[in-house]
Amino acid sequence: MAVPAGFEMRMSMINRRGVSRWKHLAFVAGGITLAAAAGCESLSYEGEVGGVPDERVITRFCLDDGDLEQLRADAGLSNEQIMELSGPVVAKTLRDLREPKATNAGDAIAWRHLRRVDENGEIPDGALLRAKAQRDLMVSSLRGAEGLAWEWLGPGNIGGRTRSIVISHENPQVMYAGGVAGGVWKSTNGGAYWQALNDFLPSIAIGCMVMDPTDADRIYLGTGEGIFGATSPRGAGIFVTENGGASFEQLPSTANSFFHFVNRIAISPDDPDVILVGTNTGLYRSDDRGATFTVVLVFNRALDVDFDPTDGQKAIVERDNGVVYSTDGGITWSGATGFPSGAGRIEVAYAPSNPSIVYAGAANYGLYRSVDGGQSFALVSDVSFYGQSNGGGGQGWYDNALWVDPTNPDVVVVGGIDLWRSTSGGVDFTRISQWQFAPSSAHADQHLIIEHPDFDGVTNTTVYFGNDGGVYCTDDIYSVLSLSGWQELNNNYGVTQFYTGGGNRSGKVLGGTQDNGTLIYQGDTETWTAMIGGDGSAVGADNVHLDTFYAATQWGYLFRSLAGGSFPQFIWEGIEDLAQPYNPAQSNFITPYILDPNQNTRLLWGGARLWRTENARAGEVQWSEIKPGAGVNNFISAIAVAPGDSDEIWIGHNNGAVYRTETGTSVSPVWALVDGNLPNRVITSIAIDPDDHDRVYVTMGGFTQQNVWRTTNGGVTWSAIHGSGLGALPSLPVNSIVIDELNEDTLYIGTELGVFSSDNDGLSWTTSNIGPANTIVDQLFWWRDQDNARWLVAATHGRGMYRAATGAPCRADLNSDGQVGSADLSILIGSWGSTNLIYDITGDGEIGSSDLAALIGTWGPCP
Repeated sequence: MAVPAGFEMRMSMINRRGVSRWKHLAFVAGGITLAAAAGCESLSYEGEVGGVPDERVITRFCLDDGDLEQLRADAGLSNEQIMELSGPVVAKTLRDLREPKATNAGDAIAWRHLRRVDENGEIPDGALLRAKAQRDLMVSSLRGAEGLAWEWLGPGNIGGRTRSIVISHENPQVMYAGGVAGGVWKSTNGGAYWQALNDFLPSIAIGCMVMDPTDADRIYLGTGEGIFGATSPRGAGIFVTENGGASFEQLPSTANSFFHFVNRIAISPDDPDVILVGTNTGLYRSDDRGATFTVVLVFNRALDVDFDPTDGQKAIVERDNGVVYSTDGGITWSGATGFPSGAGRIEVAYAPSNPSIVYAGAANYGLYRSVDGGQSFALVSDVSFYGQSNGGGGQGWYDNALWVDPTNPDVVVVGGIDLWRSTSGGVDFTRISQWQFAPSSAHADQHLIIEHPDFDGVTNTTVYFGNDGGVYCTDDIYSVLSLSGWQELNNNYGVTQFYTGGGNRSGKVLGGTQDNGTLIYQGDTETWTAMIGGDGSAVGADNVHLDTFYAATQWGYLFRSLAGGSFPQFIWEGIEDLAQPYNPAQSNFITPYILDPNQNTRLLWGGARLWRTENARAGEVQWSEIKPGAGVNNFISAIAVAPGDSDEIWIGHNNGAVYRTETGTSVSPVWALVDGNLPNRVITSIAIDPDDHDRVYVTMGGFTQQNVWRTTNGGVTWSAIHGSGLGALPSLPVNSIVIDELNEDTLYIGTELGVFSSDNDGLSWTTSNIGPANTIVDQLFWWRDQDNARWLVAATHGRGMYRAATGAPCRADLNSDGQVGSADLSILIGSWGSTNLIYDITGDGEIGSSDLAALIGTWGPCP
């Protein structure tokens, strides 16, 4: 059985205890879900005198001694605290404790980098800026996509990776937050509601922000996320606003490759003209507010830069597993002592009330302390802040945050996956958050900690946190603990990073996200829920059994829910390309799989090889290999099945290879290589014309031209459909393509800079400043809702999901294939006499003769 690391404990528990003991629990990778079964949570709890006995807890939640022991030992919960929780929270906590949080941030970026490079593995210097300029020229001759009225679906309650927050020192109700792929957002009511400021910066990958201490309307934005090194998402230098975000201008001095990754900006407390900037090429200094910069240190990268908050002559910078300090305003630098070789990423922080004390969090060792202003350091705590108490590798290279109380130099908070507080100068620590409880506790992966401008340690003790879940806060940093004192502030803060999406006529849409699992939309932007955790991979929504959904974690560990997204079960057993102990996964990080559009029980899963199951809804799902591998690490990157013909399957690979079979349902399909004259770039998506299966479109990655291709002869030859003149596509990666089922000459593509469309089969293209706009669109898909209205949905990597209406409701199209026909008739007859309102065409409350008449009356293609 192929199971990922971390699942062994759970499987052994099942074998030891017997499945019957667990009849109230649904076991899932990334989660155990507590069912609402008789005997579980049947007793109310209003507190008990003298403490709660173990038997009381076990009975209420259908646990055993091992579960209770783990909740107390690993989660630090008392019986009384457990009894205050709901059943689903208890189940989720057990799940997360048994399966330590994955540390796959680098793998996610490597997968995205694969889709951005050309066939030579390169991204040309300035490629994003040139693509943005070309897009701006195109907007002047809008057609196609501008005709779509885009509506944001959210999520507004689940954020995304946030590395920057600044708060106005003139009016603390005014806050700014930056998503690493979602741009700058502003709140004027202390985080109760957020609004995006600008969709059209050349880069909306916000890596850092800083506010001028003398002018709260002047804010600098650093773009690019250099934490990942060469594969990091590139930015476009530094931008500045002089009017509180109403407009931004790029600093011309940073419009070059030296500022592709701006990691940290610091402003002198003595002179706002003096700025220090840490990038992936070194440290830069300006004494004219960024009009010009001088390189003062050249090294691999600077991830943290700080001025002494009381003396602009003193500063400290993290560099190459160590720290350097300056005593002349950042002009010259010396190396600090005390750090061992291989310290890893280091985050530094001055103690504002006593700046001679400086703390440094070293990813590979622990917390260090200096008493001479950062010139020498000594280890004070070797607590593994950047791993987990229950296992899991350290990832301080990715999430490393540090904060010192402005009023007390002995109060320190360190952030890794979770948050830890010391009141003893770093000698002793208390864990104050546990990601398993989010949003009741802080989300995982801490990137930034900042206090309220009026923080005084007595009447104001509010502190804010930026993490992979967006923006969180506590009103009392001194008393907050894992189960109390936390508040998420993702109120319309729409920076969720989706990889994928899908939906059906249940009215639900689901999508896989970066580090926020697979999420489900049910009609409200503020009430998205999670189906499974981890990094969400591809999704599937059954158009016949509308409560059946499929989701996967990173590397393609596949789950199925037969209950509308609840109680997911793992169904990956038998897929041999999944990671084994001590062996890497043989698939892309975001692994493609699809539901056959013609057969709702057939799934195709792509790793090194193509795998198929014919019984996706069975109690025991069986998998078989139907296509061999195509070379080392040349994994399957896209899969498509022809509408109306399940024998017609097309497959794309990382190296640009495309294969086709016309015997796809046979035991051993025959495959033909049909990539002809295609470039050797990753295939990102495939679309097959529903009326002509020899007419196929593929899209490709790379900041280069010719990333959309068409064949009209089954892959014998291919033509690039890039457009020309103002109607030419910018040279940028194209991530997804869909064909309009009502007009085969109309195409939509999702790119690194929003949605483009063509109404003449790719002869020319257009875009607009509406909807996803200047945002990475990872997937486009068609969705018919519960009223059978037709929507084009864009899953963006940094701005959540959007939908646009593209057709009137077609109520009799019960299987959502774009036409009313025999398949819909079969569904109607099968539901005859029931009160399933999904199939109630006429809306009279039952399935009967009036629905049959309506179906026959609309026979044929939907409007």
